[in-house]
Amino acid sequence: MKNTGLISFPVAALSIALLLPRLTYAQSTVNSQSAQDSVSQSDDLAAQQAARMVPARAYLINKLDSKHAQPGASFIASLSESVQLENGPKLPRGTQLAGTVATNNVQADGTSRFALNITQAHLKNGETIPVKATIVGVWGPQSQTAQGYAVAPGEEEANEWTEKILTVDEINATSGADLHSEIADANSGVLVAKKHSVVKLAAGSELALAIAEQDNGQQTGN
Repeated sequence: MKNTGLISFPVAALSIALLLPRLTYAQSTVNSQSAQDSVSQSDDLAAQQAARMVPARAYLINKLDSKHAQPGASFIASLSESVQLENGPKLPRGTQLAGTVATNNVQADGTSRFALNITQAHLKNGETIPVKATIVGVWGPQSQTAQGYAVAPGEEEANEWTEKILTVDEINATSGADLHSEIADANSGVLVAKKHSVVKLAAGSELALAIAEQDNGQQTGN
């Protein structure tokens, strides 16, 4: 009887030991599925927002740089062509898009992170339209095309954004800075400069946008 008792304990312990890897695997599977569900929900939200957005082109009225523009600083971009918002008003050429600097900091590795957020469209009749805008392209100002033709501010490049494009990563977008933006993100776009660099956007710089009227119930990601 004593021998039986001594044998029972190792057997029970061995059974638990064999079961633990299965429990660990099951937990990993649940965590992995949860992460996949979260990504799927984020993609669904981005797709819903993108379906309401239309391409637009604008240009900066004044220069912006991370050395002087602190979080909360405002800036204005002007539409270079008329835009008909999906299920919303028409924004005429020259409509002013108002934005603010959302983030301006230096990361641990020395790179500069400069986040911008465009939130309003000011019509010439005094009306203000809340908007959600994602920066899908940035170009420095040019007075003429590569072929030598004169070009007006904001009309240098075609905006080829479509609702299928939910994320933009443009390397060396301007002034040594990379552009990173997501349709579902709360910011319009983030410019990241290399170590110890200042992010600079000259007056007249062109912004390619995906834009929609912002309704009160519309959600944004982080």
